[in-house]
Amino acid sequence: MLIYILVTYVVWGLQSYTDCASDQYYNSALGECAQCPLNTVRFNVSLCVCDNTKGFQRVDDKVIGFQYEQLCQKQANNCTQGQVNLKYSFQGDTLSQSTCTSCATNAFANPYREQCIACPDKLMNYTGSCECPQSGYIKSYDRCIQTNQKSIGDLIFDSSYIVEYESDQQIASSYMLNRYQYALTMCYYYSSMNACQLLTNLCVLQMYDLTKPICSIFLKELSSKIPSSAPALFPSVNMETINIYQTSLPQTMKLDDSDSKNRRYLNYTIQKYDLEGNFISDTTLRSEFIQCPHSPQDEINSRAFGLNMKITCSLDLDAFLQNYKMYMYELQVTAVRDDNTVIPQNIYFLVKNLKNQDGNQPNSDSATQNSIFVKRIFLVDHITSKKDYTNLAETPEYIRYASKIKIVILPSQDSYEQIYVPYVYVEYNTIRNSGETFGYADFEFAVQISPNPTNYWITIIILFTIYNVIIFIVWLFRVYVWTKANPSNSIRDSYTWQLIKNMIQLLIDSWTDWMFYFLFFMTAYWFVFFKFQNTPFLLMLDQNDPANYLPFYGLFYTIFALRLIYTFIIIYVQSSINIYFIDWETTEIHRPVEKRRQEELEENEVLLTASKIKSKVSVWRTLLVANEFNELSTVRTVSVEWTLIILGFFLIGLRFQKRFIESPDLIETQSFVPENPILKYFLVQFVYLIIGLAQLILRRILNIWQPYPYENFVDLCTIANVSIFILDDNLHGYYIHGENPLGFSEGGIPHLQECLRNESKNKGKNRGLVKDGYDSQLCTYELFVPPEFKHQFEMNYQGIRNYKEKREMKQLGIENVELQKFKIEQFLKAKINEVKKLDKRANFIRTKETAQRYFDYPPDELAYDDFNKQLVPYFYKDPDFQYRRVFFSGYEMYFLVTDIIIFTFFVLLTQNVALSILLQYFCTKFLEWLKQEWQKSNISEKTKIDKRFLI
Repeated sequence: MLIYILVTYVVWGLQSYTDCASDQYYNSALGECAQCPLNTVRFNVSLCVCDNTKGFQRVDDKVIGFQYEQLCQKQANNCTQGQVNLKYSFQGDTLSQSTCTSCATNAFANPYREQCIACPDKLMNYTGSCECPQSGYIKSYDRCIQTNQKSIGDLIFDSSYIVEYESDQQIASSYMLNRYQYALTMCYYYSSMNACQLLTNLCVLQMYDLTKPICSIFLKELSSKIPSSAPALFPSVNMETINIYQTSLPQTMKLDDSDSKNRRYLNYTIQKYDLEGNFISDTTLRSEFIQCPHSPQDEINSRAFGLNMKITCSLDLDAFLQNYKMYMYELQVTAVRDDNTVIPQNIYFLVKNLKNQDGNQPNSDSATQNSIFVKRIFLVDHITSKKDYTNLAETPEYIRYASKIKIVILPSQDSYEQIYVPYVYVEYNTIRNSGETFGYADFEFAVQISPNPTNYWITIIILFTIYNVIIFIVWLFRVYVWTKANPSNSIRDSYTWQLIKNMIQLLIDSWTDWMFYFLFFMTAYWFVFFKFQNTPFLLMLDQNDPANYLPFYGLFYTIFALRLIYTFIIIYVQSSINIYFIDWETTEIHRPVEKRRQEELEENEVLLTASKIKSKVSVWRTLLVANEFNELSTVRTVSVEWTLIILGFFLIGLRFQKRFIESPDLIETQSFVPENPILKYFLVQFVYLIIGLAQLILRRILNIWQPYPYENFVDLCTIANVSIFILDDNLHGYYIHGENPLGFSEGGIPHLQECLRNESKNKGKNRGLVKDGYDSQLCTYELFVPPEFKHQFEMNYQGIRNYKEKREMKQLGIENVELQKFKIEQFLKAKINEVKKLDKRANFIRTKETAQRYFDYPPDELAYDDFNKQLVPYFYKDPDFQYRRVFFSGYEMYFLVTDIIIFTFFVLLTQNVALSILLQYFCTKFLEWLKQEWQKSNISEKTKIDKRFLI
């Protein structure tokens, strides 16, 4: 058994000799590979011999490789300078005779004079160096080229070695000078494949300058002369341009490679050549084009279909000066054709720096029908600007590098399962040596999925047009409703001006409101179908082309600007309402006057009636209602503070903002993948809208136990015994009936508590405008006032219209104001009391039909002469508290949408969610402050309550 194991071990060891490196031999005694001794080279698997090429000779018969390094020693050579000693063979064996002999005329002795080395060209003679014959030949790249082969057709190559780095900087490149004539001649005249590859590389190093003969030969002569051996630097032989959207080139291919998340990948292969045109490798594309620091996942993402990405950094160009070897690259992608055959497809490069035959640069960062593609590129050139390219220690004067590499993928227009063969956009930058270092330079790698936007825009334009037609119809209807609510005979000022002004306001309101939802649902479509698609077919438009997103930004910023304008209009209109507080308390309404004015005042019938009232009135009830009314003007159901806190929690805390990126999935986040404004727009607005709607729904549920503030305000008016008369339009307004059922409200807390207990037990009197029936508790009404009523109201109000507050006022001025206020109050009380009468109640208290309530349609009587001449308004029952439309809470959805628009504007402007939240808070608080300040001024002006009493 032991012998069996030993034999097995030996056999196993003998089988492992194939693993020995080229500078190792297999030591059978040890059963392992060993390093060849010094001054030896490997002869076969188990033997190393003296390195005869370096002058080392064998000194005894011992087996080389097992003993000592001294077995190989350099021997003296007695031959003359131009001779070689042929005493020893390559293996080191002694020949039968030792001979000193001279080399041929086209050869020379090596430094150790053990062998002759032939010149690279058989036409050359060695005279200290290998030189071509003096007549009829020129030397190029160690080859003898016939003088008559310096040109091909009408192309002259004498200056093709001049490389232009800048507009006024040209360098005679030693590398180009050494290579170009040989490459041209050997490729064209002798069909040398290696020379044709070298010729291709020289054109690449000339930056595809078609004004240079070394590049134009590909289009004029070379490709048609020897198509079998000439590399296709330009993908088309007979034309300079390629239509990237034609069916033949580039070709379409299917997407068939996917992972567990159904993400599709493209399989790229990269071919590497050295500068001499020798093929080096054909491997899967990894990170050859990504010069920036990156992770393995970034390499995978660069192959993912539907995923745009961009990696930018600063390259240290000095790092390319040491130990960097230049290569040329070609690219292919594995394509699945319609017949399911898998074949490689060439990927072409769109080089921006390329010059056409007119000296112009036809290529831009996106392919067009005038673009010229190439097949091969380099990444960094640090050789051609050297004075001596063979001197590795020499610093080049220029470094030319690919500063931008972008893989562009074009989806097929016919099928979402196919794409055109991608192309790669390359842009080169040239950096000149500053004297010490080249320093750092910008680099960008990107993957861009560029669908043809034509089909997208056709669909969007059609939908946009239909939507605007609908908006136009809605606007016309709203204008018609306004004209019905404001007959021409009801407006004493310029009716045409009022009509035009309201038409513009209604157009702004209708367009911004409807267009917000249009843009919201359009971006929702893009977000949902892009983020949740299994096979990517809906792709985001290229952000590098401003034209793709200019309509989106233009439409949104227009919505934002008009919405902001209309918001100020709403605030102004709400703060310009005609409002009056009617105090039902049966007490005195004015202060005692001086005795010297008593007789004059007693002549006034109104004041004489007021003087008969025996007690004095308390003004604090009216002030309380006025202050509560002003405070209520900015109260909203959707809390701005809570909304922004929850919004920050979702967008920042739960990292929803990471879903803004152009990645066709919702879960993963990838670095270097850019954010898309359309995805950002929808997700920000969707989260904000959901938070706002959730608060509205929750508040509606809680309303069962906790009434809205505007509902509690009606109770406050009843307790304070103060009604409110409001006109928010020409003939439209609201009435809050706050008359206390007991007829008075001034009393102690026990009296107030007793009243509330009786009302909760249905023992108290009904508080409504109508004291009996189903609506006996209804206190809120919508008003439509006749023009004559409004005229009488304005006539009574005229006496105090021009009244201005002053810190010091004469007593007579105060009395006149109080007198006019008393007359207005008596006028309003008289009309309200007339409505209370049983025989007239049916004429003035009405119920809106469903269509009237939904479309806000006014009563038809507004156009009748009988209505115009009467002095009592129509009271439409308002159980929904529509009077809140003079507050922010009456425009809850409007201000929610406005907040969303403003916040989205800040997000798109600042690109920072946290900063946008802060700016949004300040903006909403400014609007609230503005509304309250304007409202206080309006209440003070319309009710003549001193502004100092309004908090």
